[in-house]
Amino acid sequence: MMTTGLALKWTWRIPHFMHAATKTAFGIVADSNRSKNPAMTDLLWRVVKTVYQTQHVEVMGTLFSELCSLLTDDDVNARQLLNFRIHRFLGLARVVRRIVLLWDPLLTWYEERIARARRDNGVPPAAFPLTQDKMDLIQILSLLEPTATVCKIGQYESENQCNVLLGLFKLRISVLDNTAPLKDCRSTKTDRRFFRPEKLSNLASTTRSLLQKAFHRVFFRRSTERDVMNTCSYAFEIQLLLSPNFKNPDGALKKVIQRTNLQAVASQQVADRHYTQVRRKVIDGVRTIMKAVDAQPTSPGIVAPPPDVVFAEDIMKLFSETADEVVPSPAETHNSMHTQRVDEELDRWLTTPTSLRAIRPGEVEPVLSYWKRQQEQGNFQLLPLVARVLFSMPSSSAQIERDFGTAGRMVTPERSSLEPYIVDMAMYLNCNRSYVDITQYP
Repeated sequence: MMTTGLALKWTWRIPHFMHAATKTAFGIVADSNRSKNPAMTDLLWRVVKTVYQTQHVEVMGTLFSELCSLLTDDDVNARQLLNFRIHRFLGLARVVRRIVLLWDPLLTWYEERIARARRDNGVPPAAFPLTQDKMDLIQILSLLEPTATVCKIGQYESENQCNVLLGLFKLRISVLDNTAPLKDCRSTKTDRRFFRPEKLSNLASTTRSLLQKAFHRVFFRRSTERDVMNTCSYAFEIQLLLSPNFKNPDGALKKVIQRTNLQAVASQQVADRHYTQVRRKVIDGVRTIMKAVDAQPTSPGIVAPPPDVVFAEDIMKLFSETADEVVPSPAETHNSMHTQRVDEELDRWLTTPTSLRAIRPGEVEPVLSYWKRQQEQGNFQLLPLVARVLFSMPSSSAQIERDFGTAGRMVTPERSSLEPYIVDMAMYLNCNRSYVDITQYP
């Protein structure tokens, strides 16, 4: 139905393309000769070497964990570094964050390691591999953490599509904008810090530029290249149009499209034209789905008979059309009223101020709960059905992969006789635990 009936060229690969783009920009490859960012690849190998040494040098015993407890703040509970896996870029942010957090214990541990070798008249081991890389690590972490946050949001089991798209928009106008200040990962609510573009290291500047190009190639070129714009269905932008808080297409969508085009060395006229085309495709996409989900027949209006009035003979000859001759056919009347109904509801949605209801401090209701309430109150008839269709398209396959994992754990050799419908029901209950009342079972 998505690709044929509604003609939506939709993919659920948000975390997947973010993973690919980030691996390319950050040089996360096994062979440094194939890396697009060789300096970053070398830094990662030094990170791996540091983690390995602190975890496997047995002669130092538990010194590192003891140094962590002595030289870190009271609210820091970390006592060891984290392992890094090349195939998991989300883990890279945690690894770098832990190294920056435990920087002072690392310096002391390597100094004590060298001093101990000298006391034992042995060959001094190599110094701390990352001695000169602290600021590089901080700036790289400032690039990594916002990207990893958006990727994690894309894997939530909720109606996260609007949050994912807005997160990508935020990345585009901040982290992926080479001319904008980069927020320091050490920044807090009371102490806000930023790196000016000219203050970034060569490694951070190169990585940021590669990250911007990678994200443009896999996602944002839908706003700049005509061939991509003509084939893209803009499913995520249509989902954003049904968000009560961000439905204005002249808001975030316009800002990002114009910023992307101008940074792609396009003129202001081209940027405005591309925004107009995307806006039209988004509006037309919603209108198409509204017509597709409208199962309620619209009966043509009853045309009143001509009035029983006698006119002058010359007037009757001049205007001889009868009421039956000017009344459109039933099919034309039906289509006209159907289109009018769709346009009226869509225009009313775009012009009516709306917002999600707060259910507790700092948390608002899910967007599907909002549309359910609108349907029950009779405010809208077609748009709630459109919301059900659109928000059934997840932003990633993470949820389904978790379901497959659950099914794999259930169908063991000891349970091989389970009927398929039992497995399906168990998976459903596992994903919807609010339906299960454990007090009803012994």
